[in-house]
Amino acid sequence: MLKAFQNDFDLYGPVWLQVTLVIETIIVGYVNFKVDHSAHTAITTSSDNKDAVVVQANSTERFHMSSLYSLFMMVIVFYNMCPAGIYLYYKCGLKSTSLKFLRLYSIFAYSGVGYLPAVLLTLLPFNLLKWVAVLLAFGN
Repeated sequence: MLKAFQNDFDLYGPVWLQVTLVIETIIVGYVNFKVDHSAHTAITTSSDNKDAVVVQANSTERFHMSSLYSLFMMVIVFYNMCPAGIYLYYKCGLKSTSLKFLRLYSIFAYSGVGYLPAVLLTLLPFNLLKWVAVLLAFGN
């Protein structure tokens, strides 16, 4: 293959990491929402134990699919803000470098791989463990 068309980075992994993070967050968020919603549901029975009534504490709360778009845009901005800022700093600051935006994008996108297990750990019922996992992923 010609040397001009060879890159020392790839974009396949970073793009799929972003898409996987969005889909995983939506699924885990929905499961957490349903578990939390079912925890606030009380079942009462009548005195003769024949009629069961389900009382929901917050029956007006719903899971909105518009959150999918908001989350996707937030992930895109998060993944693109740092490499774009560094790239613009070097290009506008007239620094003599052969810095490529796609190479920076690839590096920063791969650094977000720690969020995938952290999102899965939010399914556990321990709040301290949830916060520790998210903070460890953020520290990556």
